[in-house]
Amino acid sequence: MRSEELRFGEDERQVVDLRLPDRPLRPIGLFYIHGGGWYAGQRADFHGHVEHFAGLGYAAAATGYRIDEQTGYRDKLTDVTAGLDRFRARLAEEAPEVDRIVVLGSSAGAHLATMIALGSAEIAGCVSVNGPGTMVPWPDQDANIATKINWLLQDGTTAEEISPDRQVRDGCPPFLFLLAEYEHLFPHDHVRELAKIIETHGGWTETEVVPETKHGFVYALGNPATDRALAAISAFLERLAASR
Repeated sequence: MRSEELRFGEDERQVVDLRLPDRPLRPIGLFYIHGGGWYAGQRADFHGHVEHFAGLGYAAAATGYRIDEQTGYRDKLTDVTAGLDRFRARLAEEAPEVDRIVVLGSSAGAHLATMIALGSAEIAGCVSVNGPGTMVPWPDQDANIATKINWLLQDGTTAEEISPDRQVRDGCPPFLFLLAEYEHLFPHDHVRELAKIIETHGGWTETEVVPETKHGFVYALGNPATDRALAAISAFLERLAASR
């Protein structure tokens, strides 16, 4: 297995960590986006997932993006899109048999992954773990989340423009939504409504609530909750591979 750092900018966080297994490779590449409220976290948070799936024959990567408080939504989307392009280009060079990409993320990373998937016809699927269904303010919204969303909007974007439920289009890729049973930041009802909108537009979705879990549970491997999440992701990937 090869490990590479793929740089796509001058900032120390503008890097994709790639794990490229020995052949034969599976036809789907995995691109992870970390969470952390858009202004924290690091790509290493998903190294366990990357190593796990690389061990199963998937080309897998985890991207960073700028998290300083002066960055807005467009900066972050630009970064993760550039990282995705760098990942895709490297696969074309070294593993052309990997011709589909699934984007995955947790929390804020799930938001960015969802927005990429909804905005690109080139994404084969999306896995959202405890991500938001909407970014439009809601009753009882967590104060810290409200603050971070306002920071995202400093670049002139609106909550509607960065809200997944307002950006669904016909032909969007399949989605797997993994939800913590005791989620306290992004209401399950919003995610279920997003899933319903996607299905209305002809897409297919799967939603699974992982018992006895809280927000952010997915990073730490080696316990029943993350084992269940990894199994759900694996099954989703197998269904995608079989659906072609």
